[in-house]
Amino acid sequence: GGLDVLISGPGFAAVRNWSKTGLFAVMDADFLLYGDDWAAEEKTFLWLSSLASSFASGRTDAIFMAQTKIAPDLVRAALSGDESFYEKQLDVRRKFAFPPFARILRIKISGRAASEAALKLRADIKDKVMELSPEDKPAASAIGVEIRVKIDPDADFEIEKIRGASVTIEEER
Repeated sequence: GGLDVLISGPGFAAVRNWSKTGLFAVMDADFLLYGDDWAAEEKTFLWLSSLASSFASGRTDAIFMAQTKIAPDLVRAALSGDESFYEKQLDVRRKFAFPPFARILRIKISGRAASEAALKLRADIKDKVMELSPEDKPAASAIGVEIRVKIDPDADFEIEKIRGASVTIEEER
């Protein structure tokens, strides 16, 4: 027999045949929104809308539900197939300078002079970036210092070598 009801959290077991499941409920549907990910809303929307469409594909007798504490509008849009979500996301990304309207770079500085190098680097790049993480953010740790910047999507970004420090730049995707 098939499942009559499937209630699960984010890590539910992959069910390949949902044809006999009458009710599918996702608990804590907004778990992706808890972290520091600028694309979390889009990932949540895609995840829920793909689950709902896979489950209800061609069926009118099935019920798909999602529990949310912090994003009822997002969940409602995902479950109803409201494609205007993407337009709203682009407006938010434009307003707050997120991709594709900016590139987000993480600059990691390590070595014996990491703290001093971070201060110098901040001063050198402050006029070359759209946004620079607050100074209290790049605290030195055993692994070094991290600075996050946003730059114009078409801009080149290079930094000079800093004596006593190793610098790597990674782009957030």
